[in-house]
Amino acid sequence: MNLQASGKERQTHGRTFYRGSEVARRAGVRTSTLRYYESMGLLSAPQRISGGHRRYDPSVLKRLKVLQMAQRAGWSIADMRLLVAGFSPDTPSKRTLETTGTKKDDGSR
Repeated sequence: MNLQASGKERQTHGRTFYRGSEVARRAGVRTSTLRYYESMGLLSAPQRISGGHRRYDPSVLKRLKVLQMAQRAGWSIADMRLLVAGFSPDTPSKRTLETTGTKKDDGSR
C-alpha cells in the first residue's frame, strides 16, 4: 500500500484529501469496496464535495490496511466492525491487530 503523496491528492482548508479512485488504487481495492465498507460501518462516511464526489482523509489508507489484514485472517464483517470501533485512525495498524488478536485469542472480546 503506497502512503506517499502522488500529486493526485487535493488540499481543502489546508488538509489533504484523496479521491475515491486514488484511495482504491493505493489500497489495491475497487471503489465499490470503499462504498461497501462505508455501508457496513467499517469506514466513516467521507467528506463530499459538489457533485457528491467523495474525498477521503489519508488516515483511511491505514484503516484499509487493517481491514485487509483482518480479511486475509478470515475475520467476519461483524468482527472487523468491532475491530475498527475500538481504535482511532491514528493507531498503527500492526498495533491494532496485535491488541485485538490478543483479545480474540484469550476470549476477552
